[in-house]
Amino acid sequence: MSNKKILFRADAAPHIGIGDLMSFIHLSRNFSNEWEIFFIVKDYKATTGLIKKYNLKNIYLLDNAISIKDEIDYINYFIKKNNIFSFFLQTNENKLGVYNDINVEFRACVHFDSDLPLNCDLVLSWNYDSKDYFDIEKYKNTKLFVGAEYVALPLNFNFKEIEKRVYKEKRKNLLVSMGGADEKNLTLDVVKNIYRLNLNLNMTIILGSGYEFDTKLLSYLNNTKLTYIIKKSVDDMYSEYMNCDLAIGTGGLTVSELVATRTPSLIVSAYEHQIERCDYFDKKGLIKHLGYMNTSFDNEDFDFLPNSKNKFSSKVFEVVDYFDEIFK
Repeated sequence: MSNKKILFRADAAPHIGIGDLMSFIHLSRNFSNEWEIFFIVKDYKATTGLIKKYNLKNIYLLDNAISIKDEIDYINYFIKKNNIFSFFLQTNENKLGVYNDINVEFRACVHFDSDLPLNCDLVLSWNYDSKDYFDIEKYKNTKLFVGAEYVALPLNFNFKEIEKRVYKEKRKNLLVSMGGADEKNLTLDVVKNIYRLNLNLNMTIILGSGYEFDTKLLSYLNNTKLTYIIKKSVDDMYSEYMNCDLAIGTGGLTVSELVATRTPSLIVSAYEHQIERCDYFDKKGLIKHLGYMNTSFDNEDFDFLPNSKNKFSSKVFEVVDYFDEIFK
């Protein structure tokens, strides 16, 4: 059998977000040193920012204007040249079906749509209802890892520490983290609402590598008396979650991380496809979903605490175990 080599394909940019590439970075770090990891990505600014931030190796850049035909030709060339065993794909600007002509031994993908290409050997999906919309009989030759608990989280999440988390009666430290790209500048909308409510809080504002509204945000903040710190491209989000009393975030990868750390959270669904997922976590009492593109909240929202009876941790290690199993 081929060597233990996996090629990940994902991108990060304001128009697609950075969660796709971030989740692959987290997933790749679950593999042991016996596996050799490669990434093929497009040369968007947000992508290269993540590469630098996480000091990623074996990175191969594509021009972001490359045609899909040339991209597929290059991927096939790369797979053959480097004797790659598995191609692990996530939707970027293109749907998965575009990549049906990739010549590789084992095809894996992250997929959030019931219309799955038939040639996938493994599918990973952390939508809450994934197990309901995949037709198991139709995809009986595909190994499915589906459900909210299969999200790829950073390796430093300490679930024993999370279990012991104690909440302060009075909220002092607020975390604002509206995603890695925040193309709609929801960060500014949230800050404006905090200023409107005249909240006396220590605010930490997290800006991702794809955020492009720094000047506009700072211009507004400088005309307020808000107490704040701005951090960009943070390496350790786990500590930020655990050190805050309340977080305001969005419904992408961020909400899974907030739920996993049992952080009291007010969540805005930034895209329509996030609405049902945020509603799911809301109904379980793990977050308070403000709604689609709704950045308005009131003082009483700050009293929210997550339901302690609902536990959440990642099972993505099962995906890695499966890769190891097929090499035995």
